[in-house]
Amino acid sequence: MVYDDPACKHVSKAWVIGGSTDNLGGDPIEVVGFDNKGNRQRKTVGLRILKAAGPAPGLLKYILSGSSLPSEHPNIDEYRNEPKSVTSVFGHANAEGAFSVGVVEATPGQKPLQPSYYSSPGGLPILFDNHGQRLSEPVARKHVVAMAPTNVNTSFFSKTRPDVEKDGKPNFTGTSDAAPHAAGMAVCYYKQQQEKTTF
Repeated sequence: MVYDDPACKHVSKAWVIGGSTDNLGGDPIEVVGFDNKGNRQRKTVGLRILKAAGPAPGLLKYILSGSSLPSEHPNIDEYRNEPKSVTSVFGHANAEGAFSVGVVEATPGQKPLQPSYYSSPGGLPILFDNHGQRLSEPVARKHVVAMAPTNVNTSFFSKTRPDVEKDGKPNFTGTSDAAPHAAGMAVCYYKQQQEKTTF
């Protein structure tokens, strides 16, 4: 549950901003959303994870998703000063055989390129098989496979997006920006290899 009170002291429904307990398939996952749109001030909220029934889990992981803009990206105070070692690649991006792409900041003049603060290093272990049976040994898939730039000029978004270079053109940020770059480079490389092998 996400509470309007950072200390999660007020448990009445009037204080609860969002939450989810409806899990039809019984999968051990819950999703909660909070939207602070319309309010330009950052807001501190409380996150509370409750056990409804059954034995306590031996391992619990929560993943925070949000905007790739620094001014809009949420953060968890508990891990604010942690080194960049927390894994968050999950779902289809962590599937067997997936090609996951991370993000580096395409900031003019910055060398070497640095991973973006929201880009996961990958490596989230898989503990169960497709039938929900515990694996004898966890499988750690070494995603992310490639890194590609973000913050490039775009004509797709409105002028409300940031203009990093101050050239009058908004910038596209995030993994949604990086993945097409990686795909484009792969196509170029493939075509080059074809041309080299053409007789």
